[in-house]
Amino acid sequence: KIISLKDLFKPTVDYKALINAGINEQISRRIQQGEVFFVGDGGFVGIKDEQNFYINQDGLIVIVFNVYEIAPYAAGVIEIPLDMTKLLPYMK
Repeated sequence: KIISLKDLFKPTVDYKALINAGINEQISRRIQQGEVFFVGDGGFVGIKDEQNFYINQDGLIVIVFNVYEIAPYAAGVIEIPLDMTKLLPYMK
């Protein structure tokens, strides 16, 4: 069965806000480490309803952004694993 991020969270939870906050934290940290991301309106503004993601072997939700979506071509596909300790209380 194909699932969406919405399916992983309790119905009353604003899952997009939680995930967006985690992604913004990681982008800021990665920029400080020298990675390049688009900023402003051309950068990350929020996840889509049908955002690409997968669950890795460690059980982390990994958000996937295609080339040029939030960073230059040279950065390739961007994968951002989420901090599950912040998300678990809100998940089904």
